[in-house]
Amino acid sequence: MLTRNPQIKISELLTIQMPDKIGTLANGAWGDAVIFEKRNGEFQLIDANGTARISSQILEPIVIIKSGRIYRHKQNPY
Repeated sequence: MLTRNPQIKISELLTIQMPDKIGTLANGAWGDAVIFEKRNGEFQLIDANGTARISSQILEPIVIIKSGRIYRHKQNPY
């Protein structure tokens, strides 16, 4: 369960503790990224409670860059 009234956001805490590594595009800073492709169609989305709804669009991750490693989506599930 999420905290309803957090004193400080995790992102603020990390930025305070690591100002030269997080929240910057400077050379040597940590950097993870995701490249998405917008898909049109009919997609069933199910939330954590099991509630389903239909969407006409989704964002599909095509490339993920994590800790300097590149991961590509090999097969389109849609």
